[in-house]
Formats: sequence, structure tokens, C-alpha cells
Amino acid sequence: MKYWTIIDPISGQPWGIQVVLTGDTYGRSDSIVNNKGPMVEFYDERRVLEGRDPYFVSRYYIEDLKSDEYGAAHPGPYGLNLQGDSVAWSVSSEGMRLVMAFVDSVLAEVAA
Repeated sequence: MKYWTIIDPISGQPWGIQVVLTGDTYGRSDSIVNNKGPMVEFYDERRVLEGRDPYFVSRYYIEDLKSDEYGAAHPGPYGLNLQGDSVAWSVSSEGMRLVMAFVDSVLAEVAA
């Protein structure tokens, strides 16, 4: 698994981004094997500043984020709301461009 931290250019929110490839383990205590497709996980890294571990927020299949329905491959004016009841847990369209660039670099590295 590859992990990277981005700072959302609009909100200033630090996000931990982890790519979970097919065959990798994930979830609590890495107890689940990903046997479908590559996923990206989002972690709230504000807790790191307090000396705590990042907080898991959400995960998505990369295929879904690249679909025309979401449009992350060509982000428009919209970002991604990771949890509807928390405004802080949203990634701006500019932030999603950074996320998807990281995802694409990881996938290209694996394919090489």
C-alpha cells in the first residue's frame, strides 16, 4: 500500500491518502483482503498534529472515482463529500486533482 499526505488547497485540510491494491489487506487490523479492484482511502490527518493516529473517514473504488458519473478523471467545479454530516470531511475539486494524480502515479508504478 502507498500512503501520501495532501493539503487541500482550498480548505487547508490535511488528508492522508492510501491506495489499497487488489490483493492488499485493509480494514480494522488489516483483516480484509481486497479481492475486487484498487481502492483509495481517505484519512483525516488533523489528529496527527495532536500526536494521534490519522482518523479513517472513507474509501472508494478507484474505478468509481474515475467514472463519468463522478468525473474525477476530469474534475469540474465539484469536489468529493466524504461524509454528508461533516462539512470538514470534503475534498475540493483542486484537492481531488492531487488525489487522482497520486492514484495514477501508484497505478502506473504497479503496471510498470
